[in-house]
This record gives sequence, structure tokens and C-alpha cells, in this order.
Amino acid sequence: MVAINLATPITPDTKMLVVGPSILLLNDSDVRAIGADGSDKWRLPLTQGVASIATAMAADTAGNIWIAGSSANARIVTPSATPTVAPINPDNVVVDPKVPTRADLTIATVWKVSNTGALISTLTLDNSTPLLINSIALNAKGFTLGGTNATVAGNSGVLISSDLEGKFEKPIYLGTSDTSIEAVVRGTDSSIYAIGNSTENLAGKKLAGYRDGIIAKYSSAGKLTALVRSSASKAKRQWMAATNSLFLTGSVQTGQKFESALTKFATNLSPTWTFRFA
Repeated sequence: MVAINLATPITPDTKMLVVGPSILLLNDSDVRAIGADGSDKWRLPLTQGVASIATAMAADTAGNIWIAGSSANARIVTPSATPTVAPINPDNVVVDPKVPTRADLTIATVWKVSNTGALISTLTLDNSTPLLINSIALNAKGFTLGGTNATVAGNSGVLISSDLEGKFEKPIYLGTSDTSIEAVVRGTDSSIYAIGNSTENLAGKKLAGYRDGIIAKYSSAGKLTALVRSSASKAKRQWMAATNSLFLTGSVQTGQKFESALTKFATNLSPTWTFRFA
């Protein structure tokens, strides 16, 4: 057994990725690599004078790491320290930390980092409205970011695609008031699969439960070609993660019953098998 001594603690929001013999840990705007022997191989702060938050990462075949997040135009201003008082919590309730939604984080940002921890390039697209990136999918033709975009009515899902040199396409938005894209997959035919959840009627498909899990398929030209959603009434369903082979994981809540759901989908978005467990 190898003990790992981390200067930066692992939290529920820490992202982890295994690349070759290294484990990569992403916290906010700081990425570090841990070797197989537990040693700290390298560390790279991604913020370079601008407020940024990094929230997703993937690796290419060369071992480079592509880290996605959002940034602000404004320079960082460090506020003066103010005393804080711990809130009264007689029941010792533990609340999961949430990534803050900030009105100034409007720029979709991708950092390309070598497997030795050197920053190769930074690619950006100004989305004009605040966004939170939840996922990045990468292949030899480019990358796609999936996340949540702030709207006047609430939030929509957002997809942002680019080639590997940073030539961005126009963002694609799904929904207007309560839709989120949690995972994204790039198909071998250049199609894009957006996976998440929504309480809205989308593409003529009405809300079935309190919240539905959704999968939207887009052509290489950015046209919505198919959309499926969960059909359970009085249920809250969310897809949270997906593999390149469209193996999805998520959660199901019906009344007081909570379950995890595992489902394999075909490329035409029909389920081939599913499994649930409490």
C-alpha cells in the first residue's frame, strides 16, 4: 500500500483522472499529478491573473491533459480578510459544497497541459452570459464542452465545440429555464450526445416526471436530430455521467425511494439494458 500525502485536500468537487502512471487531481483552478509511488510529480496553477474555475478534464492519445472551465475578464482583486462566524448547526448537518455561480464567469476556457505539467496553450470563447462547464469530450477532430448557461428565466444546457487549434463553433443551447448538460460524448461520426436533466418540454417531448433525464443527439452540423427523456411519472431522474460507448449513470428518486441507475444506450438512443440498485 502506498500512502499519498496531499497538500491540497480531496473534496466532493475534486476531479480525478488517471493518465498513464499518474493520477491527476483538479481543484478549482489548480491541477496536480501524483505518481504511482505516491509522490507529488508536478503542480500547475491555471489561474494567471484572472478569476477562473476549472471543472472538467480529459486526456488525448499523446498524454496531454485538456482542462475545461470558465473565466472572467476582470483581474483578480483579493478582498481584505473579514471575520466570519460559524452558523448555528445543532443537528450537525453536513451540506455538500457547491460550485458557486458567478455572474463574471462568462468565458469558456480550455487549458492544454503536457504530461509533464507545462501549460501548452489556453483557448477561450466569450459566451457573453455566465456558464458552468461540467464535461469535456475529446477526439482527434476536436473537443466539445457541455454545461449550464445562465438565462433570464433560469438556466439552459450549453454545448461548445472547437477544433484542436481553438477555432470555436457557435454555442448550442438546449432549453431556456431549467435544463443542464452534465456529460457530453463525441461520436465517431462527429455527432454529439448531450446528457443531463431537465424540467422543461424539449423538442416536442413533454415533461414526464418532476425532473427527467435527457439525451440529445446533434449532427456534425449542430442540428438536433433526436431527443429522448425518461418516462417515469412522479419521479426525479438525472443522468450524471457517460462513457464514449453511451453507458450512462445517474439517479432516480420516486417518493422516498432513492436508486442509482445504470443504462446502456445504442447510438439511436434506444436503451439496450438497464439496472437499478438502492
